[in-house]
Amino acid sequence: MGTDESPMREIDASPDLASWLTDAVDGLVATGLAVPAYEVISELGVAQYLPVASLRRLFSLLRRQGFLYRAQRLARFLDTYEDRSGDLLAAITAELAVLQGSVRPEVTPSASPYIARESQVLNVVGTSLPLVDSTFTRRTHAVAQQLSKFSLDVAVVTQMGNHQPDGYTVEVFDGVSYHRLPGAERKDLAFDKWLAAFSQRLAAVVRKVRPSVVVASSDFVNGIAAEAVCRTYDIPFVYDVRGLWEDSWLHRQRAEYGWTEEQVPARWGLPEAWTMRRERELQVVDASDAIVAGSEMIGRKLLDLGVDAERLTIITHPEDDALRWLEVFEALGALEAGAAEIAQAARQPVDFAPARELVRESRRLPLERFAEAGGFGTTQSIRDEGWQLGSLAPVVITSPFDWSNACLENRSQAFSLHAWDFMVPFLKAWDRDRDKDSLRWSLDRAVDWAKTFNIGDGSGTMVWYDMAIGLRAPRLAYLLQEAIIEGEPDDVVEPLVNAVARHQQEIFAGRAFNARTNHGFYTAAGQLAFARRLSVLPAMDVLTRQGQARLGTVLATQFADDGGHLEHSPGYHRMLLGSFRDASEDGLLTDVETEKRLARAEEVMGWFIQPNGRMVQIGDTAAKTVVGSDRAARAAHTQFLASGGRAGKPNEEELVVLPTSGYAVVRSPQPKGRDDHRRSGYLTLVAAFHSRAHKHCDDLSLTWFDEEQELVIDSGRYGYLDPLPADSPDRKRGFFYGRPERQYVEGTVAHNTVQRDNADHERRERQPYGSGILSGSERDGYFRLHGKVPHHGWTHERVVTFLPGQWLHVEDSVVGQEQHDFTLWWNFAETLEDGRLADEVLSFTTAASGRALHVRSLSDNEIVPLVQGQQDPWRGWRAAMDYEFTPVWSLGYRVRQATTHTFRTLMSLGRPLDAKPRSPFDS
Repeated sequence: MGTDESPMREIDASPDLASWLTDAVDGLVATGLAVPAYEVISELGVAQYLPVASLRRLFSLLRRQGFLYRAQRLARFLDTYEDRSGDLLAAITAELAVLQGSVRPEVTPSASPYIARESQVLNVVGTSLPLVDSTFTRRTHAVAQQLSKFSLDVAVVTQMGNHQPDGYTVEVFDGVSYHRLPGAERKDLAFDKWLAAFSQRLAAVVRKVRPSVVVASSDFVNGIAAEAVCRTYDIPFVYDVRGLWEDSWLHRQRAEYGWTEEQVPARWGLPEAWTMRRERELQVVDASDAIVAGSEMIGRKLLDLGVDAERLTIITHPEDDALRWLEVFEALGALEAGAAEIAQAARQPVDFAPARELVRESRRLPLERFAEAGGFGTTQSIRDEGWQLGSLAPVVITSPFDWSNACLENRSQAFSLHAWDFMVPFLKAWDRDRDKDSLRWSLDRAVDWAKTFNIGDGSGTMVWYDMAIGLRAPRLAYLLQEAIIEGEPDDVVEPLVNAVARHQQEIFAGRAFNARTNHGFYTAAGQLAFARRLSVLPAMDVLTRQGQARLGTVLATQFADDGGHLEHSPGYHRMLLGSFRDASEDGLLTDVETEKRLARAEEVMGWFIQPNGRMVQIGDTAAKTVVGSDRAARAAHTQFLASGGRAGKPNEEELVVLPTSGYAVVRSPQPKGRDDHRRSGYLTLVAAFHSRAHKHCDDLSLTWFDEEQELVIDSGRYGYLDPLPADSPDRKRGFFYGRPERQYVEGTVAHNTVQRDNADHERRERQPYGSGILSGSERDGYFRLHGKVPHHGWTHERVVTFLPGQWLHVEDSVVGQEQHDFTLWWNFAETLEDGRLADEVLSFTTAASGRALHVRSLSDNEIVPLVQGQQDPWRGWRAAMDYEFTPVWSLGYRVRQATTHTFRTLMSLGRPLDAKPRSPFDS
């Protein structure tokens, strides 16, 4: 009688007997005796004589008491007598299918690879605060808050339908993000269908949040859905057993219905709702990668049920035992090795006396070259007039100072402020000249800053920005060591020691390290310098190991095997190379392969120096002069160019092709002495898209320097002003900043390349293609460069033929799938004079030699008029230096509604040419 296969008997009965049976069954149901009532009608076979309403009430009670097989048999009987009863049978059959374990939800894999966010945790629960206030919802909230103090990002997702949101929403309550899933409540949908829908919607949240570990808090429903998602995306899965729900459910049933042991289990058996739930709970436990028990009692019970003790962790108190969560995650590989140790070091109160003594006895190191970079001004000018970054207004940094509200209008200035760049002259003055006033000045401001930010997240500021942490950490370590050695009092040392503990935690966190940009280098090098100086303090060995691994990663992602930098900017090539060299001389880099790659990068650096000694403006690069003492100009050929021939040695090669990083550069003739550098012809072609970092809409753009001056120029970077909110439409166009000048210099019109339909080159949705440089060659003093890049729905191929000092021919072929307008843009230097367009030939006079530059199209297209400094729409500008905007010459050639087209542009020096001259490449 305890299975779902036993049929219900049927007999004939008189009306009086039927009435008596109805009263008897209704009486048993009213007193909660579902099984005896069921046995009466089953054994006597009189179900057909009872009213449907009585049978339905019995069905509901059997199901509520967990006797699911009996309820299913009764539902089958009802289904044969009443058309409306099919819903009961479907519901109980679906519930049994889930509880029997025959339903295993499937999750559709994502079309793109799943990439987890480091330190991101997702907790799957049933309900949560603020709508449900219980011991368990408060525990969920407390764990999330506590883990956030250890630099973990914790999101919570509640079961589908539990909070009935109007569509998918994220509710932030008391600093914790709760993801609400729309859909039917469990009671309103067949259990198997509900579980399938819940699993799919949970998968959508996982793809959005991208956790590195998922924690499902019991009961098994959360566990089954989470396990399906985790196996699909290969995410570590932790099952958080907060209670043995089947036992507590059975206890409540006994109390409500007065069940005795003689009744349950002796006579009636155990309810299937208990036995099957226990099986499913153990199924989830077995499927998980780790198990957490919420109490010692639960832990003992799980061990009694056969759970492997090595997979079980007991975490009783959400705050006092929170570090154990990190140990669990770390053991699963969801957190970096050492995460728990770093958190422990940050959490424990610092014993200042031993810390003082340890640091006092450690090796006193000079200020690192790495930490000296970025300082502007002198100690006197900063005291008297304030600290000034570039052309921005000076900032007078007093003590105390309003750190939280300073420099909020300018992102670069704010980052530099919180990197403590303003201290550099003072740190140098103390390190080299033992100027005690400079040390005192720095300590006053460091202590004031530490008291402001040692606690809290610094929201709205650049305090914990990755670059700020990486540059500030070694300066903080230096100041702490000097303060202790110089005998500064506790009210100076203690805030700095606390700041060191906070920096350990922040710099270890995954969000502080971005291997895809140059920022990753500053994090890695900064933490190595920080940990080396304070190696006697707890957990610094963890930072050292992590920093070494990070540095190896970032070198491979920043500099290609051909020596080119992978962030689309010679300016960042120079900056990062100089920083790497400083780190090397500081003893932070010791790997032989690192040295080889840096040597290649130093050789390439010289190719980015124009004949006038300035950096060529490609991508986010300012036209800064490179001198012989430049940290990035140490290779012999680069040193020769940077020093104007006073050091180093000339380069015999006149062409370099960087097929991995995406550049081709011509310098011909190469200078041999001190006075011939500006007489070189110089041409660059760029076709690089490795990531969004500093990427302009400049695919296959070129620059040309000849006749001792710039001729065809790029737009520069202008500076990083007015960050856009995450939901700004301009973000979808690839922009991070709202300042019109900044958006202009990034756009296609500002570069010497082809544009389709007045739209910028796609940078968000288009897959980075790496390098589009196909070849570069030289024949008898002539040069040819060739590149090709894919765009969305069209391709652009460029072939450049160049005779230095004479002419430049550019052939641009576009091939699309549909008809579009295509425009080829050319931007010419502001130093060119007398720009005029006559008979479709654009002519200028070069300022240096007086020779004319002539530009003409050899293909069938219309001319977009020549302008200078136009604002509506923006066209004809450059930013040679940050925050400076200079009018330049801009001209375009356009073809309308074409599927394919070839633009042919001829530029010549001296006299205008009517056709492309012959070259050795013509054969």
